[in-house]
Order: sequence, then C-alpha cells, then structure tokens
Amino acid sequence: MDSVTAVAKVALYYPLYYLLLGLLRILSFTFQILLTPVTIVGRVGLYFILLPWRFLVKFQAILTFLAVASVIGIITGVILHLTTDTIVELIHKMIVTPSPAFSADYSVTESASGDAGSSGDYEFRRKGRELFPRGGSISPILEEEEEI
Repeated sequence: MDSVTAVAKVALYYPLYYLLLGLLRILSFTFQILLTPVTIVGRVGLYFILLPWRFLVKFQAILTFLAVASVIGIITGVILHLTTDTIVELIHKMIVTPSPAFSADYSVTESASGDAGSSGDYEFRRKGRELFPRGGSISPILEEEEEI
C-alpha cells in the first residue's frame, strides 16, 4: 500500500509542482523588472557612500603612520607633562637654605601675596646699597658717557 500511495502522491504533486514553479518564475521575473530601478539607485547610492573609503584606502599607509605617530606623541607629551609637574612640585617642597655668604649680602622677602609657590614671588634686595646705583638696568651693551 505504501508504494501505491507514494506513486499516487507523486502523480498528483508532479503537475502541481511544475505549475507552481512556472508561476514562481513569472512572479520573479515581474518583481525583477519592477525592482530594477530600486537596485540601480541602491548601487549608485552605495557607490557614493563608499567613495570616501575608496579614497582613504589609497592613503592607508601614510594615514596609519600619522595616526600611530599622533598617539605616541600624545602619550609622550602627557608623560613629560606629568614628570615635569612632579619634579617642579618636589623642588618647591624642598627647603633650600641660602649659603651664609649669600644671606649676608642679600635678604629674601616674600611678595605681598604671601604665597611662596613660584620663583617669581621673591624679591632680592641688596643690603646696604641698591642693585643699580645709577638707576640703569643691566645691559650687555656698554654705553659711553659723553664728556661736555
């Protein structure tokens, strides 16, 4: 009985299969014709979307070099910045006493702000006389005095 039913099923499904296959081909062809403009527009859009990437691929080696150099430069700069800040803070925290010869001739006074955080906050004054007795400034050019 099984072989008879199998043959009957094949005999019934065979024409139905080819009928549906023909209908599917007709529908597929119709959809291909209707969707052709959409696929063309999609391909053109994809071409223009990927155009910058095609341009960048030509310069991949130099762009990779510049990117790695930038990252290394940033890391090195951050390390140097942190190192110098740490060294400056350590130097400012150290207590440096002036030598006796220096302290005999000069006195160190803090500025009006009262913060001794940077080297620009100190004023050095010579005891007993001014640094520039004639009111001039230090200059590498020697000026000759005119005789009248």
